[in-house]
Amino acid sequence: MDRMETTESSSATGLPGSAYAALMQQILDVTQGYVMLGIYLIGFFGNTLSLVVFFRLRRREDACVQYLSCLAVSDNGVIIFLGVSDWIAVGLKFLTDGAVSFNFMSHTGLTCKIQQFVSQYFMCVSAWTIAAFSAERAFVVLHPLKRVNITATFRRKVICLIWFSAVTAGIHHLVLMNTIPGTPVLCYYDAEPTTAAILWLMDTILFCYAPSFLIFVSNILILVAIFKSRKSSGRTARQTHQTSNEGRLLVSLMLVSTLFIIFVLPANTTFAYLADMQEKLTEDEALFLYYIVKFLTLVAVLNYCINFIIYGCTMPEYRQDVSKIFSGVANCLIKTIFRQYRNDSHSG
Repeated sequence: MDRMETTESSSATGLPGSAYAALMQQILDVTQGYVMLGIYLIGFFGNTLSLVVFFRLRRREDACVQYLSCLAVSDNGVIIFLGVSDWIAVGLKFLTDGAVSFNFMSHTGLTCKIQQFVSQYFMCVSAWTIAAFSAERAFVVLHPLKRVNITATFRRKVICLIWFSAVTAGIHHLVLMNTIPGTPVLCYYDAEPTTAAILWLMDTILFCYAPSFLIFVSNILILVAIFKSRKSSGRTARQTHQTSNEGRLLVSLMLVSTLFIIFVLPANTTFAYLADMQEKLTEDEALFLYYIVKFLTLVAVLNYCINFIIYGCTMPEYRQDVSKIFSGVANCLIKTIFRQYRNDSHSG
């Protein structure tokens, strides 16, 4: 919902309803119209660049390449179907002064179903990809001698299982979702309030709480194992190099997974609460929570736009390949410009 009618006073904020709504909507419009558009473009470019880099790496069978490539694809899916669709509904309307306005979640029941299903699908894939990668790293750290049992074929099967399971886990969105005009949650389960609340709770647990719990436990196990480990004085230079690479990979993974929990968990929790309580909330309380959800959604989508920055800060091989790509592109541009200049000179 772009704007909500309010009463003359807002018990939730202490501000006059119309003034509060206008202020929050203005902040949301500017943030969504300018700031988030730039972040979405940078995030999409960064994830696409990461995908190119991972395909160029020589060690394509490594866990980081397989899982992070999958993560880059799913992150771009979230940016397009959640971030950009939300920007079209709010940001584009603001930038065009209302001349262009289209909201996938409230346009028709079909667009509501599709937008909700596809965005939740990619969010589920992204969450469980991080969870699977975290669990594998924890297993490798705790049982280093058994790491040979985790092959590239096994990882591909895990990734395929994640993508297929995400379809089956979210198929009910295509059946039960519908537009509910006049409610804070525009795209809502078209069912009894109790049934809808249970479905939202199931979604939150499956798409957020369960993978977040697995990520948290895996990271704790990794930290405990690293804390207990002792440096071997007889370690060779090659072993030291391998350990250093493993350490950087673990740092990168833990940063990605920690930011996922920090950014995504509050949005899902608040959204589930609003979906459950919206029948019991006053109009002003629903208005307040609506804007909280909108801003938390922006923060959650931000999580899917910054992973390439983490890779660049923690993975030297990633930085080197990115430098090669930009160097190649720059050389091609310079050669093209020089060739065009020379042709113009000869023709003149």
